[in-house]
Amino acid sequence: LVRKCNSLGLTQYSYIAAMHQQIVDWLRTPPFVELALKREHNVDYLPVQADIAAIYARTARLLVPTLVDETFGRVVVEAHLNGVPVLASDRGALPYVVGGGGQIASPAAPIACWVDAAESLTNPARRERWSKAARRSSERFDFGRAIDEFSRMLRQLIGYTGETR
Repeated sequence: LVRKCNSLGLTQYSYIAAMHQQIVDWLRTPPFVELALKREHNVDYLPVQADIAAIYARTARLLVPTLVDETFGRVVVEAHLNGVPVLASDRGALPYVVGGGGQIASPAAPIACWVDAAESLTNPARRERWSKAARRSSERFDFGRAIDEFSRMLRQLIGYTGETR
């Protein structure tokens, strides 16, 4: 479980963190939250990390309970590229970016909904299925594929058939 930044639903994060072991917090965090996290027996607090793949290798699921409208959610794609399913808020572009690679919940939903969704993503019987779905979801954001699609749309728009005159 990874906590992304300080505009998150700290209530959801804290409650789920208290129930699970090997929680990793790895991005810039306000000092008062950092101190609270370091007191928790099950939180491995890590300062900003250069080797993000090593962090995702330790991550069973990514939790993004943001309270703000995310314009994209790059951290979701990073997780998916590493086979990590995501539980995110229903804010901004997150539902689209998560796609089939995780679950979505409202920050206003009861904590039990968040806990159930978080646990479903790491259920041993479904873990491999969620991991594959996360990787598939990341393929939608391949840069080369985006360029090819954009070029195709431009050619279609201007009526280019590939023939020279």
